[in-house]
Order: sequence, then structure tokens, then C-alpha cells
Amino acid sequence: PSYHFVTDVSQDEAWTNLPGGPSENRFSKLYKNDVTRWMTGEYKRLSADC
Repeated sequence: PSYHFVTDVSQDEAWTNLPGGPSENRFSKLYKNDVTRWMTGEYKRLSADC
């Protein structure tokens, strides 16, 4: 597995790209929900705003 994490320290945000999905349970709907995003190089934006 591989995890991509990109950030700019001058910004309060980061971008991530995870192959498959965030779940390790192969029966979970989150197991492979990010496969297309991974294959196309699309990243999810993370923000420090909570």
C-alpha cells in the first residue's frame, strides 16, 4: 500500500490520496471507494477548519 500526502506549510490544508479506501475490512463499503480517485490521481482536500 501507498499513501500520498501533499501539503504547503503556508496553507492550513493538505491533500491526500489513498489506494483503495480508508477501511482494512474487505467487506466494508469504504474498502475500495477511492480506487478511481487513486487511478486518476485525484486528491482529497483536508482542512484545518474543524
